[in-house]
Amino acid sequence: MSMKNLLVVGVGGAGAQIAGQFGVRFGWPTLEINTDSAALKQSALDRQLLIGFSVCQGQAANTPMRGRLAAQESLQVIQSEFDSENVLVLVAGLGGGTGTGAIPVIFDVVQSMGVNCVAALTLPFEHESGRRKIAFDALSELRSRRIAVFVHDLAASMENKNLLDAFQGAAEELAEAVNASLLEFQQAG
Repeated sequence: MSMKNLLVVGVGGAGAQIAGQFGVRFGWPTLEINTDSAALKQSALDRQLLIGFSVCQGQAANTPMRGRLAAQESLQVIQSEFDSENVLVLVAGLGGGTGTGAIPVIFDVVQSMGVNCVAALTLPFEHESGRRKIAFDALSELRSRRIAVFVHDLAASMENKNLLDAFQGAAEELAEAVNASLLEFQQAG
């Protein structure tokens, strides 16, 4: 897997925040995909893509089903964003709407295009039990698609940390894991 034309894609709000850390740490180009137009206007990522306007009206998806429908509505636009990429890192926080619902759809699109892809994902905190169930279901679905998945469980990282440190630690751990994997693939290829 060559790192030429690599793009880090933050899907949803949590994914965009973590993708931004990847960009800062390694200088990788970044793209935010979101249903929330207000979040995109404030995005610090290199590029932004609004999806699912008919489904979400420029608002947060709130459920994985709406996130999935938003991605399905915007398949052609998503595909056109990736026509010159050969490696994608899809980044999302699982358990919410946009990232959880859109990631499987986006992966299917890029896989059909022959684009190499890995996913860097976070799981919700322990006290978010409903979101954790949704997240584990989504993780199982992604793993069934044979995508290389790197996961950081926020519930396991909270010991002796505040919320900001937990998110920062998740971004750092995922960035290092993805970078090591990409370097390994590059050396093998």
